[in-house]
Amino acid sequence: TDLTKENKESEKFGIIFTDTTGYGTGTFPTIDKIKKDIEKENLIIQCINGVTAISNSDEELYKFVKESGKPIIVAVTKADLMEDREIREYEESILKKFGPVDPIFISAKTGKNMSMLIERIVELLPEAEKDAFIAKQKADLEIKEKRAREIIYSAATVAAAIAIIPIPASDVFI
Repeated sequence: TDLTKENKESEKFGIIFTDTTGYGTGTFPTIDKIKKDIEKENLIIQCINGVTAISNSDEELYKFVKESGKPIIVAVTKADLMEDREIREYEESILKKFGPVDPIFISAKTGKNMSMLIERIVELLPEAEKDAFIAKQKADLEIKEKRAREIIYSAATVAAAIAIIPIPASDVFI
């Protein structure tokens, strides 16, 4: 984001989160640096400040990530400060500059659309990382409950199938 002065990386529940310095803000000098920083990432969330204009740097960064083949989510921040009309106009501007994209207008302050962001992250994460992310995130408890139920029902089905096998002790190996 434009507030991050230096790259911050942290690992939580087996997923590495990287917050890079704001590209195009003067603290992030070249696209080459961002290319290097994101090459190891599985998913990119490009945050754009909703109370400022979409910059050429925002557009350049989005196009680079799309060309890299990495999944990307465009999150427009500070949506709590935007009126409905402004959100529609901003979305039109994103479509003109980026092409077909479905931005999510979020607010960390009010929690606006954070569950929508969580759902989109889960859709795009590699399978191996989904369960860890769902288990640890705190913004959308419904998705956590839904995933827990899927696991419970799956395990119960397997247990029931094993239990009906008529051979004594056949479940010992399983």
